[in-house]
Amino acid sequence: MLLGGVDDKPELYLIDELGTLVKDNYLVCGIGSHFTYAMLDKYWHENMGLDEATELIQKCIKEIQRRVLVSSSHYCIEVCYCDHTNTIQGEIPFPPVN
Repeated sequence: MLLGGVDDKPELYLIDELGTLVKDNYLVCGIGSHFTYAMLDKYWHENMGLDEATELIQKCIKEIQRRVLVSSSHYCIEVCYCDHTNTIQGEIPFPPVN
């Protein structure tokens, strides 16, 4: 589970299936995490702008879709601020509409 919030500064935590708590600037969980960690290690830097961060997340999603056989074509990006969140939808609406 990824858990994030903003008090004085933004913080991001990962709680794994064994209950381990990890705090870092960027975190990923799931079957495609190995591919995305490699990209985040290479391209993430302090003070990224929203456009640059969104572009990096979309690159990570494309990499998962390309390399993971059971990946979904549906995704959702949520941008969290101190007082609200914005949803940036992927190419296909999330959740899928039947």
